[in-house]
Amino acid sequence: MVSKGTSPRYNKGEWAELFVLAHLLCEGEVTVGKYSPSESTRKLRVLGISRDSKAHNDFTLESDYVLIGDSKKSVARSEVCALVRSLLPAIQVGKWVFSANEGDQLLDLLGISQLKTGGEKSDLFLNVLDPLSGATGLQGFTIKSFVGSSPTLLNAGLATNFTFQISPSITPADISRLNALPIREMCRELVDHGHKFQLIRNHAVFGANLSVLDSRMIEVVSHGILAAYSMRCGREAGIGPIADYLATTNPMNVANPDVFYHHKLKGLLEAVTYGMVPSKKWDGKRTAPGGLLIVEKSGELTCIPAGSSDEHREYLLQSTKFETPSRRRYKFGSIYFERRDCYLALNLQIRYR
Repeated sequence: MVSKGTSPRYNKGEWAELFVLAHLLCEGEVTVGKYSPSESTRKLRVLGISRDSKAHNDFTLESDYVLIGDSKKSVARSEVCALVRSLLPAIQVGKWVFSANEGDQLLDLLGISQLKTGGEKSDLFLNVLDPLSGATGLQGFTIKSFVGSSPTLLNAGLATNFTFQISPSITPADISRLNALPIREMCRELVDHGHKFQLIRNHAVFGANLSVLDSRMIEVVSHGILAAYSMRCGREAGIGPIADYLATTNPMNVANPDVFYHHKLKGLLEAVTYGMVPSKKWDGKRTAPGGLLIVEKSGELTCIPAGSSDEHREYLLQSTKFETPSRRRYKFGSIYFERRDCYLALNLQIRYR
């Protein structure tokens, strides 16, 4: 529990984890298929919740009560409901890292000492009952909250740099002028004037992870990055439109471009949503196999299961974009000479639109 005399401070995303947990305990169910008309009324019944991957539940729902851990303590779900309704406005108006009285009360009520539980991709593990299949079991879900700014799907870092050789070479005077431009303006001018980009370097671990997905995934990602930075589909850099652009231009000269680029980019988005981290060796397994729990700006909570259908993959494709982080960080964004050749590193970051 929260120590007396202290007031924990968390960011919007961290408070959103508590909001989702309390919301599920209050409602006892979650709506599925907001982004799928065929499943718009389907709901999953929540039987229990764990905050990490251990086998037993931290919270078990029994009728009008929540049983906490292995203890005999229980709290009325009505108490949780009263607090969770007042927590959302506090999250909406909070700035950066902040305290929330309603959050303090929920932490104390539920016996939670802190919100961060480690480095697992899953934010919550739910034991749910699917009314269609009758299936139950503890599965990891990742939370994406739109209360505040849109969340990131893949964070920028040194591991997400892709370095290209530019040809023909550029004069020192033009390099100085180009480097003074916004990076997307720079890339658009280079492409518009016929310069070619050849990928020559990427992070070894991230490259190996991408190769686990597909032997040509590094090429797909590099072409997507170039299309985004050179604004081939406008400034938004939505990944859905970029997949359409690659299907039209077919830079990899594949036999079925209208399927190939969309399928590969969906695979990338699914991997980084449910398990892959660029700087850590990945074995291809999902560490958040349950799916997504999405908190809209309004506080509405919906679930997109990572099931056998393609609906969650299509949602990821149409709901994300390539974002340009600050070029002051991660050693990218400026043209430079190396052994008489010109090079430019571009950084991959993916955010929800």
